Amino acid sequence: MSTPKPLKFAAVARRIARDRASGASAVVDCGACTMCCREPQRVELTPAELANPVLRHDGKHLLRQPDGACTHLVDGRCEVYDQRPRSCRAFDCRALAVAMCKALSAPGVTRAGYSRVARPCDAEDVAYATAVHKNLLRIVGQAPGVDAVDAGCAAVNVPESEVVLERRELLTMSPEARGEWIAQQARIAADLWREVSDERR
Repeated sequence: MSTPKPLKFAAVARRIARDRASGASAVVDCGACTMCCREPQRVELTPAELANPVLRHDGKHLLRQPDGACTHLVDGRCEVYDQRPRSCRAFDCRALAVAMCKALSAPGVTRAGYSRVARPCDAEDVAYATAVHKNLLRIVGQAPGVDAVDAGCAAVNVPESEVVLERRELLTMSPEARGEWIAQQARIAADLWREVSDERR
């Protein structure tokens, strides 16, 4: 199976921010991937979703199977896909790779997920990475116990005006300085995610 070509960092960040700002469902080429259904995060339901008799829950969150997978993941497919909760519709796995400011490898992934996000490579990419990381630092700083998935998605929703300002500044940087900045931000992001992940356990 050939590895899909990585997607441009800024293009992914812009798409996620636009979808989140408009409240639109995420558009992700999942293919046969069900990784998000197997993640340990708890899916909180709205009052309307709690009233839906199709969804199995504990009064607040979707139930999980003994192995941690969503209760509605059956034979590798979501049995309530057409009625899945809003948080499932809005989830975009690429947000984590964008917030981490680096491409994450996930063997066997065929969807537009972690392994499809290229590292920041030009002024536009780095501008988005700068804005995303400022938001990530602010979010985690304000709420140290914030869920890693929520923090990643929220950090991506940055205003275009902020990105424009960052882009102007970064255009004046030398390629060496830009490279150093990217490496530094990757370290900061990795440290932040470790903190957030530790507090989730």
